[in-house]
Formats: sequence, structure tokens, C-alpha cells
Amino acid sequence: MILTTDPDIAIIIPTYNSARSLYSCLQSCLDQGIQPSDIIVVDDVRTSDATRTIARDFGVSLIISPAGMAESRNVGTAATNHKLLLHIDSDMYLDPGLLDAATAFLLETACDALTIPERPIGNGRWIAARAADKASIERSGLGSAARLVPRSALQAIGGYDSQLTAGEDADFHLRLRLAGHKVGSLPYPGIQHDEGHLTLWSACKKKYHYGKSSRAFSSKHGRPITSYNDGLSRLRLGVQLSTSRLTACQYIVLKLFEWAAFSCGQLRTSLPWRSHTRCGAA
Repeated sequence: MILTTDPDIAIIIPTYNSARSLYSCLQSCLDQGIQPSDIIVVDDVRTSDATRTIARDFGVSLIISPAGMAESRNVGTAATNHKLLLHIDSDMYLDPGLLDAATAFLLETACDALTIPERPIGNGRWIAARAADKASIERSGLGSAARLVPRSALQAIGGYDSQLTAGEDADFHLRLRLAGHKVGSLPYPGIQHDEGHLTLWSACKKKYHYGKSSRAFSSKHGRPITSYNDGLSRLRLGVQLSTSRLTACQYIVLKLFEWAAFSCGQLRTSLPWRSHTRCGAA
């Protein structure tokens, strides 16, 4: 891609009841050397908290949409003509200088798109284990996905697949590479991912949801979002990168519970009664 020294960047943020973290997310987007040309918040119609008030107070572009996470990214893309798009979540905070470093890295490496390192923040006894998990992703590259992409490349591959509610970022990353785009990995700075109060229950709940939605990804690509060998490689690496024996043990427990929850979600969608609805259900 052709990138000038004065990059034109829009940041797209899907939201749904995101008041807890949106203020810090938007503030981090503005606390950059290179200022984004636009910040677009695509909020779910079901939102009932102060998400929209926060977005309006910051003066960012606000779109209210019935779209899910993947389609919200497409809605935000369609609402802007800027050359570069940074797709983040509402619980992600940009490190100072991230936009400067990312655009400079694109110029130096002639990459078309970039993955950006993430590290978790939050509280609870499982945060250190999640940090080991994220570190294993960044070190191995298994599970990372492009976040900074040219608008032209995103449109050329048809944007994010709105039929996927799990693995839409992995699918997007895979299709970018299959289309011949060079995807680089920014080493530093990165993104802080606010996990809030992380518990085994909240982690498993999320993985169960992903498991229920994983069939669509497998049907599309003929393989799971994460293969058995990739999962094992990440597990070994996460143990090695753990800061203590206790963290290593917690990391193994976290991944085993998440794997079990994901498998239960997959099983839930494969049972013959999965499509039945209760009386009175829409």
C-alpha cells in the first residue's frame, strides 16, 4: 500500500453496554501523537447504559445499529473514507505513541496490515494466568489477528464476515493473507485489554459462547479456529512464559476450563434438540 508520512486513520469501535470502559478507550485514542482523523463508535440498539452519552461527550461519530460485532465493523468502515482503519474493542486502551509507531512500522516494512500486541489488565486471581496466555499468543503468533488495515484491502476481501459470531477476526486475518496481503506484527507499543474482574466463570462463559458459534468458522475453512497442535504449542509456551510456578499452574487450569467450556458450546450446537425453542420464545 502507499502510505504518506501524514497517515489518515479512522478508529472503529463496536459497543454494547460499554460504559465501564469506553471513556478510557476513547481517551487513549485521543492521547496519541498522530491524531485519528475520525473515531467511529457503532453502538448496539439494545444498549441501555451510558455508552452513547460518553460517545457524544467526546464528540466522536456515533452510529446506532442492530448489527453484531463483525457487521458493526463493516458499518463503521462504510461510514468513513479514511485510508487506514484501526479496529479495536471498547475495552481496549491504546498505549501512548501507538499510532505513531504503527504507521512508522508500516512505512519501514512495506506491510499492508498489522497485528498489535495485547496485554491484559484487570483484577482477580486469574489475571496473571491471562497475561501468560496473551504472551503466548504474541510470542507464537498463533491466535493474533490484523487490527490496522488499509480500507482498500478490507473492502477488497469483503470486510468482516457478519455470519461469524466467533472467530470473525481470525477469519478476516486468514482471508487477508490468502488474498496476498503482507501482514506484519508490531512489536511495541501495544494495546491494554481490560478484562475487568476476571474469574473462571466469566472466562468459561465467553468460551462457551465462542464454542456455540465455532461451527460456522469450521464449515467455512474446513478446520477449527485453533487446531489441536496450535493449542498445545500455545499451552507449552504459556507455561514457559509464566512468571511463577503458581501462575503456570493457574494458566494450565484456566486453559483446561476454557477448553471444556468451548467443547460444551460446540456440543450444544450439535445436539438434535438445539433448534427447538421453548413455548413463547420468538
